[in-house]
Amino acid sequence: MNETLSIIIPAWNEQKVILETSEFLRRLKLPFKYSELIFVAGGTDNTYIICKEIKLENFDKVFTLKQNLGDFKSGALIKGIKKAKGDYISLIDADTIVSSNFAIEIVKFLKKFDAVGCNYLPKIQKGFIYNHHIISKLIWASNPNNLSSLLGAATISLKREIINEIGVENFFTNKSTAGVDYYMSMVLKKNNKKLGFVNTACVITPRLDNTRFLLKGTNRWYSAFYDLHKDNKRIIIIEMFLGAILVLFPPIIFLYVLNKMMKIPNKKYLKNKHIFTMFFFEFFENLQKVRTFLGKLTKKVETIGHFKGSRY
Repeated sequence: MNETLSIIIPAWNEQKVILETSEFLRRLKLPFKYSELIFVAGGTDNTYIICKEIKLENFDKVFTLKQNLGDFKSGALIKGIKKAKGDYISLIDADTIVSSNFAIEIVKFLKKFDAVGCNYLPKIQKGFIYNHHIISKLIWASNPNNLSSLLGAATISLKREIINEIGVENFFTNKSTAGVDYYMSMVLKKNNKKLGFVNTACVITPRLDNTRFLLKGTNRWYSAFYDLHKDNKRIIIIEMFLGAILVLFPPIIFLYVLNKMMKIPNKKYLKNKHIFTMFFFEFFENLQKVRTFLGKLTKKVETIGHFKGSRY
């Protein structure tokens, strides 16, 4: 294959997981003209030292750049992208395990799309919350060319030419220190780029398996959403109004959830228990959205902390 590929992994305080991640990167099939792995590592633990010692023979080059405290995740990605030489660039979370065919499949899909997210499995026990993650993923995958297609996939892969066209700094913002993938999706959609969902490769990535922390994470996400759109209060008001309508009239949520689930090709998830699962989370996520936006509008919500490498 005549293509060149760069994989970039921002890693802040990730010494507990980075070696496991690298062992699966070692199994990647890389039949490319050139392939490189770039760690952008730092923190208060030994992440940077560990990354510098990682040797992977299947890559042509492995680099480790220093991530500083003020870089945050956005700054780390900018630093890695500027170093990268590949025609295709894949951004992978440090705690994410990739399948051996991951690189081949994303390059194949990037010949048809400008940017892609990847199929994933949540690294949690099967059950109520597991089903929520799986069904949410299937809903995204059934309509990949939307803002949600790059969310929750734990990877974002793009063509180098798209990054050059838009400008690497324009993919990131200082308005919020969370929601990096969402903002990148916004930028791609604003520039009329086509988003895709790679369903032929898989990654395994940690997800919250506790309802309380999952809803807390939702609050963090909506705080980031507010910060990203705070210059346009109209969007916030509309989203808050729609959320309030759904919370006040639960039958609408039921119909909304059912409509989305009907679009999933795999009809085995169209069962009462799965519909209830999605109804439950949709209700409480909208309730959390309204609470977060109201708190932000009345200045009663603290500014969210920056993303240092721990997903939530």
